[in-house]
Amino acid sequence: MEKNGTIERSSVKPDIPLPDAFDGIDYREKFSPAALPAETVTKNAWYKPLAALPISELKKGSEERVNRSPDFQQIKKLIDQLRAQQERTVTIPLKWDGFEKWAKQNRLTPDMIEGSSASNSKKFTVDNHSLDKALLVNNEYAREVNNKWLLDIGRGYLYTGGFFHFM
Repeated sequence: MEKNGTIERSSVKPDIPLPDAFDGIDYREKFSPAALPAETVTKNAWYKPLAALPISELKKGSEERVNRSPDFQQIKKLIDQLRAQQERTVTIPLKWDGFEKWAKQNRLTPDMIEGSSASNSKKFTVDNHSLDKALLVNNEYAREVNNKWLLDIGRGYLYTGGFFHFM
């Protein structure tokens, strides 16, 4: 991205990147043939940035936590597995016996996918606000969907060095 340019094709680059299972998949906008090209924009004249953060110090601390974390080691292993799968040409058998054998050989490590944490450091619980609970009482379908979301969010990995904001 050029200075004062938009982020099409390049995306927002974090100051402190963390391993992400999606790093092993080419799903970002830049991989799409229909991605928009970056444009130059006029600099905002009234914006006054805050004082710079100590990025190098924060990055060093983050790298140490990532290297010590069994959860991030699992994510890195998953990234490597995904990249290895993408780099090779795969022939998938159409007959059931052959497909079943192929599926077992190409299955990702189940504990990575299921979200089981090696550190088991639960620092939060996932629940609804009392108003949301009241709204779900008479709607079985919404309650079922909500419970699935709560379960999925609750299994998610908690980065203990920062904050998450769910919209």
